[in-house]
Amino acid sequence: MNANITTPERKFLDAMDRIEHMPDAFTTMFVHMSKLRPYNRKQQHMMIFKRMFDGALSGTQIQLYVFTNEDFAILGPNVNVEAFMRIVERITNIVKDDPFFFDYDRTHFSSYYDLKRNYQQVYAAVEKLEKEALAAPPKPREPQNKNRPVEPEDLESVLENMKNVNMLEFVQRQSAVQINPNDKIHSGTVVFQEYFTSMAGFTRKLAPNIDLFAGKWLFQYLSETLDIRMLEAVANTPLFFRPPELNLNLNISTVFSKDFGRFARKFLVSGQKITVEVQLMDVFQNVSKYHEAKELLHRGGHKILLDGLDPLVLRFLDISKLDPDYIKLIWSPTLIDERQEEKLQEVINNLGIEKFVLARCDTEHAIKWGVSAGIRTFQGHFIDAMAGAMAKTSCKYGAGCSLGDCINRRRVIAGGTRMECPNPVQLDTMPEIKT
Repeated sequence: MNANITTPERKFLDAMDRIEHMPDAFTTMFVHMSKLRPYNRKQQHMMIFKRMFDGALSGTQIQLYVFTNEDFAILGPNVNVEAFMRIVERITNIVKDDPFFFDYDRTHFSSYYDLKRNYQQVYAAVEKLEKEALAAPPKPREPQNKNRPVEPEDLESVLENMKNVNMLEFVQRQSAVQINPNDKIHSGTVVFQEYFTSMAGFTRKLAPNIDLFAGKWLFQYLSETLDIRMLEAVANTPLFFRPPELNLNLNISTVFSKDFGRFARKFLVSGQKITVEVQLMDVFQNVSKYHEAKELLHRGGHKILLDGLDPLVLRFLDISKLDPDYIKLIWSPTLIDERQEEKLQEVINNLGIEKFVLARCDTEHAIKWGVSAGIRTFQGHFIDAMAGAMAKTSCKYGAGCSLGDCINRRRVIAGGTRMECPNPVQLDTMPEIKT
């Protein structure tokens, strides 16, 4: 870390300096989030944990700091210790299956100090953390990103260059299949196709040396612009067959745009509906806007899907208050963890099994787990492979193409890859899948 950067530890120490001669009324508490495994400290999890303190901090002079090692530190006068300990207890209950709690009891997860007696001890401990933060090498990105962070002028250039490219080459689609496990041979039918902008392809073409994700607000503006361009592109795509339901991965703000309204009027065929997929992080930015968007979609007969959820989020957040039409659960081998499965199954049952889509199913194992949990709708590379295999089998030119060729051509809606297909009509078919 660059020594010129003001660390959160330094901000905490600066606050300590200001109260050095009057520490009597001040209290500090540390929540040792760094002790947890990385899968319990994902970005959206940490955001949720941090938000849990909002109510206790509101209207007070108490500050919450997130240290470089991801520990939380609370500092302020007249701290209601019991209120904060209840929040820590709630966090503990969420992550109690973490191996940390196999080795230590709950009392080791947080530390509380009265600064009248422990001022020097706390100051020295945070000074040590600051030195460690400054001495630590920058965390590598995974995969390591050697591109430079986006700047405002970069974004202007990208937006200008977007006018000269065919957005269709960046739009991809992925089918979701509903499986009926009651058949002797499990059969599945395509229930929707999700359309989204491939950021990997877009970046390679228009920003090869720039990390577009490095600037939160710049990327937010870019993604909203990409939504509009994607809608324009899909609306002008001559597909041979339309999916029964169209899923669009969009920002919540796009739902209110005139472009979305025009798309719904121009592209949809009779009886076809849209489901808008929104990210949980987008919902957190403005929950009231999420509810407004859901109401607007419902008035048009459309639906909303909450994307990117995992077991920890499902167990912590009361998703029923958001009341989405669909919930996309991300497959991970951790779903089969015996310590989690029973609790997760209860959450799935309470929210409604029919709402769930199990995504990123890359293996048959993921499908089997989903079926055993009662989930019926699946999406991922394994589903793509099954759909591709069925399409290839029924195609008169199928013998001359590889399965990989068929999968890749079905994924795109325009461009050279699609044009390589000797039977383009087959690319838009919705084959029944048997497994």
